Amino acid sequence: VVDPVMVDSAGTPLIRPEAIDAYKESLFPLATLITPNFREANLLLHRTFSGDTDEDIRALCRWGNAAIVKSVPHPEGLMDVFYSASTGMKTFVKAKVDTRNVNGTGCTFSSSIAAYLSQGHTLYEAVCLAETYIDGAIRVGATYRFGTGFGPVAHFYRRSEAGRTAE
Repeated sequence: VVDPVMVDSAGTPLIRPEAIDAYKESLFPLATLITPNFREANLLLHRTFSGDTDEDIRALCRWGNAAIVKSVPHPEGLMDVFYSASTGMKTFVKAKVDTRNVNGTGCTFSSSIAAYLSQGHTLYEAVCLAETYIDGAIRVGATYRFGTGFGPVAHFYRRSEAGRTAE
């Protein structure tokens, strides 16, 4: 699972163009899944990603992998668009959560997919489980208050929920 960290949340590139080429030529062909966010997908495609048809998401799979694009703007909030040869295009639409605690969202999402794959889940099952996990981590993280800047998602929210349930 490759999370191609290429741009920051403001859209500023974090890597040089030749590094993007290295992702495409060397790393993506080895990956089962790539997880670019909306801005990174735009950079990889050299155009604005649209989740309306499967054309763009399939274009991100040209390196022989599956892809999921995170945080695509949608009238109902945000949409994640997944494509694999075995499932076709699937979308996950969620209401946008008003929070500044979004640091690590993409990394946490891609890592959770890898963790679910290591437990024997299919790729699509792992993506569905990771979608549920990251949505909860964002929602619970939105209740935390950390100074004035951006904070993290609630990585361990399930553990704290389990503790409250057991009491």
